[in-house]
Amino acid sequence: RFTLEPETEWAPSWSPDGKWIYYGSRGHSDLKDRIFRKPADGVGPPELLYESSADLDLWPRNLSPDGRSLLLVTGVVPFGVDADVQLLPLNGSRTLQPILDGAAAEADAFFSPDGSMIAYVSLESGRMQIYVGELGAGLVPGTRMEKSGVYVPLVWGGEAHGALAVCDFAREHAFSDSDVR
Repeated sequence: RFTLEPETEWAPSWSPDGKWIYYGSRGHSDLKDRIFRKPADGVGPPELLYESSADLDLWPRNLSPDGRSLLLVTGVVPFGVDADVQLLPLNGSRTLQPILDGAAAEADAFFSPDGSMIAYVSLESGRMQIYVGELGAGLVPGTRMEKSGVYVPLVWGGEAHGALAVCDFAREHAFSDSDVR
């Protein structure tokens, strides 16, 4: 085991240099979610990076390729109407920066391999769809998969291994082998 605390810990993410594991923690008596990092070799205590208010859920997603920022989903988790994407700079400021803060829920945000864009899931259209946007450009939605549901984890990168299940709701039998890519 990597974590030994009595609270629930989830959403681990490696630092690009492989030296740290970043993760979320929930179940504290004060009802606050926390983001920690701990040396990947397990030696040393976890370091607190961010603590939420009692009414704000945190869901860490992934680190920027340069290791200087962590994407978080804040709001109602799992994927609720108040979910938004924020950036936590890892410079010690402990201040969240809104990235996607719209009327629709946005979640499961991941950096592109060069860190200039993010892919994320949104309910903007009324159903979960994938969007791609450029950081610093207002994140105008780019790519959508119409009439489909997306089941995460959504992984982006040249070294990524895994599956993304896409469900086509226009078909009678929504899942088939061809839906897994």
